[in-house]
Amino acid sequence: MHPRAFFEIYVAPTIDEWRSDSGNIRLSVLALCQLDILAEHVIIHRNPNIKREAIAAKRRKLCEKQPALELAWDVHDTHKHGPLTEAKKVKRIRLISRGQQPSIIRQGAAFQANAFQTNAFQTGTKKVTLTLDNGTIQDAENVIEACLAYWSTELRRIVP
Repeated sequence: MHPRAFFEIYVAPTIDEWRSDSGNIRLSVLALCQLDILAEHVIIHRNPNIKREAIAAKRRKLCEKQPALELAWDVHDTHKHGPLTEAKKVKRIRLISRGQQPSIIRQGAAFQANAFQTNAFQTGTKKVTLTLDNGTIQDAENVIEACLAYWSTELRRIVP
């Protein structure tokens, strides 16, 4: 499938759904997964005779250009496989490998979400976050938007 067709059929509608409820973990994971899948469509389009084992090296090059793509890759793999082991073929340091799933935090709240009792007084705006192996927390929205901006630019460069 041509990468632009993949983008229009799968990525764009998934992003639209996510934007309607960006505090939803499922929609955030689906958006990151579709953005990650797009990487292989682009690589295969640009390198039609590429061998499967060479795709990972091309993906690593993309991650050097846009680090958010690496987070999307790890979220996708963790979502699909759970905790990850260091595959010899991939030869990269994963940022998310212990099976940690995205979580929701609340921003702008006057009280902690559990200040009174669970679900009785929820305040603040829901944000989906990604916890990296080193404990760093990334805002899923920033990762999704960075991947989307990167692919929007790259797709304009692809000759039909």
